[in-house]
Parts: sequence; C-alpha cells; structure tokens
Amino acid sequence: MRASNQISATLEPPWGAGSPAWEETARFLFPFHVPMENRHLFVATFGAYFDESEDNYCISFSGYVAGYKTWIDFDWKWREVLKKWDIKYFKSSECETLVGEFLKYRSDPNHPRAPMTPKDKETARRARTDFTDVICQLQDSLCGIGAVVVKRDFERIISENSRALFLFGSEPYFLALQMCLTRMVTKLAQDNGPFAGKHYIKPIFDSHEEFSGTAKRLYDKFKSKNPNVAAVLLPLNYEDDIDTAALQASDFLTYEVRKYLVGLDVEKRSERISLQRISPTVYAIDRVDYPALVDILGRQH
Repeated sequence: MRASNQISATLEPPWGAGSPAWEETARFLFPFHVPMENRHLFVATFGAYFDESEDNYCISFSGYVAGYKTWIDFDWKWREVLKKWDIKYFKSSECETLVGEFLKYRSDPNHPRAPMTPKDKETARRARTDFTDVICQLQDSLCGIGAVVVKRDFERIISENSRALFLFGSEPYFLALQMCLTRMVTKLAQDNGPFAGKHYIKPIFDSHEEFSGTAKRLYDKFKSKNPNVAAVLLPLNYEDDIDTAALQASDFLTYEVRKYLVGLDVEKRSERISLQRISPTVYAIDRVDYPALVDILGRQH
C-alpha cells in the first residue's frame, strides 16, 4: 500500500451544534450492539493503540483505548500467554496459518505453504483462544474503535467526484485513520462532558517505516482542524509491535474486523467465534462503503 506524500484536507467532525447524534446517522455501523454498561468511562490519561491492515477488498484501521493501569495489567497477562506458547510476539495472520512465530507448531514445519492438517487447525484454534481470553478478561476496561473502508467503493467516489478526492485524499488509509480519531474524541466527549483539559488520549501507532511520517502529518492536521479537541490529544508516538503487547491486541482486533467484512460481503460466511467473544470490548467499528461515503461527503461544509 502506497501512501500519499501530501494531505490536502481533513474531514470536519460529525458533531456540533444542531447536528444529529453520530450513532443516529451512521447506518453503516457494524452490527455490534454493546450494552451500555460495557461502554467505558475515560477517567485518566489514555494510550490508544492502533494498527492497520489491508487486502484487495478493504483496508481496516482499528485499535483499543484504555487507561495505563489497564495496559499494565494487559501486558502482564498477554506476556504470560506468549511465554506459554514460547513465542516472541503474537500476530493474527501468523496464528491463523501457523507460520512465522507459530511455524514450529505445524505438523511439517519444513512445508509452511502446505494445507493445514486437522491437528494444525486445532493448534491454531487453541492458540487464538488463549489470546482471546486475555482480551475478554479486560473487556470492562478496553474500548475498541475502528473503521473498515471498502476499497472499490472508495476508488469509485473519488473518481466520480472531485470534491470527494479533495476531502478524502487518494488513499483509503487516510480516511480510515480520520474516522478512528473522530470516533475516539467523540467517545471521550460523551463520557466526560465538555473538554476541560483533565482527560487525555495518547495515540500509539505501529512503527511502520512507510506510514510513520504521513500518519503524523495527518494527525497534526486533524488537531489543527479541530482545536476544540486538540487539548486532549497528546503527541502521537510510535512503538514496535514486536515488543508492544497492546499493539498486538490491536492487530488482533484489526484482523478480526477485516475478516468479518470480507466474510460477510465476499465469502458469505458467518461471524467468527473469536470476534463474537471480543465484541463486548468494541465501542464502534465503522463500515465505510459507498452509501457511507456519500453520507459523509454530504455532511462536509
């Protein structure tokens, strides 16, 4: 995936005086119906860990927001499971097919591209279950936010509407990131009322060589376009997902929501068990298809 070197515009936030509630108008939300008691308060300085993933059908950008005490607890629990499986890090795609760190658990590690045996599939299921358990144990403290952009729909609207190209940019990555930032600060406002400089979010992104500089420019642009929330958004930082358990959890969420959309639209299969289990941690995942893009475009002034 190539990143544009310039950012021409940033979306206006969907909130404001006289505007309808975001949840009332976002008909393109994924069907996650999270009980109100699982919609967590933001009460301290926060680290928001995000990850991105793409295939030929869509690009997903999502992550978890939680207090630092939660992340400390999470890190300890996650590393215990890493130790149990004798691996350095967890990556969903590697666990799914028993490659990378999980290659040694294949029936024949010398042939990583060979079809998985029933035993291999059961091993992958057990490993995924163990890491899912950690996320579920902290479901009352984690807040998942994300966006999945259908690439063909994105390419269609920017090709037929010059204003869409100006607002959205030429890469769906930019739009997905902005959707996440918008969701994140909206959630903070809902939970804490008017911004008073007492609650903060510190975004932590994967240290991706290609996107690091571009993501920072987009983040800074978002803050400059939204001064009412800039005070609660701390400078963006990067960490290595190999060493950061929270980023591995974000990879887990990003992978699952992308698989869900592809499964729903392309493969016509049902929701994965692992996604069902972590759904109480999800506040909102926005499905950005053509109707949603038209809707978003119509809201921009």
